Amino acid sequence: MTVTPEPSVRALPERGSAPRPSRHFDFSILSADARYRLLASTIMPRPIAWVVTCSADGVVNAAPYSFFNLFGADRPVVALGILARPGAPKDTAANIRATGEFVVNLVPYGLVEAMNITCIEAPPEVDETVLAG
Repeated sequence: MTVTPEPSVRALPERGSAPRPSRHFDFSILSADARYRLLASTIMPRPIAWVVTCSADGVVNAAPYSFFNLFGADRPVVALGILARPGAPKDTAANIRATGEFVVNLVPYGLVEAMNITCIEAPPEVDETVLAG
């Protein structure tokens, strides 16, 4: 037996009823920022992956990523959306390529400020977890 969790939630209209209007977005005319905001708003609330890596030299890197997901369980597959930047790759990408290892953590509310500190563009030799406390 199921119960509607929220009184304002309604069932989908029955077949034969008037179709709901749909919206179409032309991505070719949207800026990269507008595309990001549109796509990011489709999954709410968005969990944040706090990805921790270690360089080949042993320097720890931590960085938050909102574009991540699980794509398989019987052979676990995690996908991270690591945006490219001009010049050198981000530390997370460079470390994963160098070591083949990373850890995905979900950010508890009590560590939100620490996670936010790890958003900075620190040089590769800086351990963001030390900065975050």
